[in-house]
Amino acid sequence: RADLALGGPADALQAFERASVYADRFGDADLGAMARLGRGRALVGLGEVAKGLALLDDAMVAVTSGELSPLATGIVYCGAIEAFNDLFDLRRAQDWTHALDDWSARESDRLPFRGRCLVYRSALMRFHGDWSGAFEEARQAQQWLLRPPPTPAVGEAYYEQGELHRLRGEFAAADAAYREGSRWGRRPEPGL
Repeated sequence: RADLALGGPADALQAFERASVYADRFGDADLGAMARLGRGRALVGLGEVAKGLALLDDAMVAVTSGELSPLATGIVYCGAIEAFNDLFDLRRAQDWTHALDDWSARESDRLPFRGRCLVYRSALMRFHGDWSGAFEEARQAQQWLLRPPPTPAVGEAYYEQGELHRLRGEFAAADAAYREGSRWGRRPEPGL
């Protein structure tokens, strides 16, 4: 996240604006898309949501055009979907989660992105009331993300499982899942 990585959204915005200048100067599509992603997230953090969403959408256009490397594609997909989830923009989150799922199925060697895709799908399924399906997606995400080398994003999969246990009234299991997610770096709030 831009605000955490660079000390605040205002500082992040300046840094990503500089990155955008370099991307334009050198014709680097990957850097350009990641700079738009960062600028969009920083603007959202500053309360300029409409401007931020426009930049996030623009970054996603670069993704869908196929002009980015697989690594940049996965980073922009995940970063934008996370921003849409944070804003409760469920239409965008759902549309891009489906696109990410399609992409990650074609890029099966991109395991970290596949796992993140499953976490996002699980959250959307939970929102739409498919708790059983959502739990299965979260378990699959956990399995993908624990493959060597395991990635800290597995904390999100545990957190999602905790949310589903909590909604079902399975409070001891929810507590355990939240705490396991916390071990992997995912804050246990607000669920815990």
